[in-house]
Amino acid sequence: MALLLAATAAGFTSCSDDDDDNGGGGNNNAREIVGTWERETGNYTEKMSFSPDGEYSCIMINNETGDINEVNSEYGTYTIQGNTLTIHRLGLGIPV
Repeated sequence: MALLLAATAAGFTSCSDDDDDNGGGGNNNAREIVGTWERETGNYTEKMSFSPDGEYSCIMINNETGDINEVNSEYGTYTIQGNTLTIHRLGLGIPV
């Protein structure tokens, strides 16, 4: 799953950006990914958010109903070393 997310990250478009922090465990490249990214995949919109402190969340939204698909949503942490983004999934659903 992490490889799939990393491979599809290039298909996302940024909705916001925050260059004030290094994020991702203090790596300078992390600031380039901080923000919310989204892409449409068929009937769903996938939104991935990366925070400056190295946490991420990914939610799937049904384009027809606007409902969040919690089964395919996840959250966790991320690290960036050089040009490699590594996702560490901590759980499924929406973080509380």
